Amino acid sequence: MYVLIFASFLCLFGGGCATNYNLRAIKKARTYALEKFPDLSEEAVHYIRFAAPEIRQEVIMHKGGQYSHNDFAQTCIIWNIPEYDGKELVVVGFSEKRLKDWYPIRAMFRRYRYIASSGKSSTKAAKKKQKDKKKTLVLDLNKDSDKK
Repeated sequence: MYVLIFASFLCLFGGGCATNYNLRAIKKARTYALEKFPDLSEEAVHYIRFAAPEIRQEVIMHKGGQYSHNDFAQTCIIWNIPEYDGKELVVVGFSEKRLKDWYPIRAMFRRYRYIASSGKSSTKAAKKKQKDKKKTLVLDLNKDSDKK
């Protein structure tokens, strides 16, 4: 009898409520992207629905003066759809770094390029030399980046 009571207590209170905030944010990003781009091809829609996106974050504000999962960050959830020739579907949002309250604010197609932390455009050789140095992600705002 005591074993049954202990087992039921363990099932009710011992399981915990683990939530994967990343999956929740990705689901919101998928919904937002499909709402904003209703004219996507069927292949692109399936790619967004079923492919795992890349998540990129940049901390905007530190809470408490130290790095933590509660830091406020801009988070981009990105799909590199094969038929768009290097352009990535980017859904931008803000939340704490752990993505607990992430919400999308903008969706767009963009080409990304990486620059070295010094601000100069990186070449392949420079990327190899600065392998351990921090890279900064910037949007390539060339006129052709908005064309499909």
